[in-house]
Amino acid sequence: TNNIVDIKVVTPTKLSYNLGEELDLTGMSVIGITSDNKEVTLSENLYTVSGFNSSTAGNQDITVAMNNTDFTKTFTVQIVPATPVITTQPVGAVYGSGEDKAPLTVEAEVSDTGNISYQWYSNTEASTEGAQMIKEATEATYQPTNTEKTFYYVVVSNNDTVSYTTSPSPRD
Repeated sequence: TNNIVDIKVVTPTKLSYNLGEELDLTGMSVIGITSDNKEVTLSENLYTVSGFNSSTAGNQDITVAMNNTDFTKTFTVQIVPATPVITTQPVGAVYGSGEDKAPLTVEAEVSDTGNISYQWYSNTEASTEGAQMIKEATEATYQPTNTEKTFYYVVVSNNDTVSYTTSPSPRD
């Protein structure tokens, strides 16, 4: 290893991960370039791999560094949250004037270690276009307080990256 002047990295086969998955270096090799331009495959104990965090969604630069040298290379992996699956949709209803309104409820799940978040919206039409976000309505259940016909829907997200929108449900 004394004659190595640089390294190159053949990236692993897997470059896309779900939240919570472990780094898979299958197919990766680290090659030392010698002063006479020869290539030597380095054994795993001669380099370190760092920068992987499967609890954070987005692109991540993974650094491969040859031990006890300044030689480093990076490659990028993507951590993708699983799309939320809505298991129970909110149910629309019509109420008479002065009647108590039942809360709207949505149930969702994700197949990875992500966290589900909710944001409720309202509109005077059965459309997501032109809808208004209901501030502080960020739970799986929302209690309508309106006195006129209103349509509601909720956006369900996995770590605020992957979202799914329910259909607008009317409440009068």
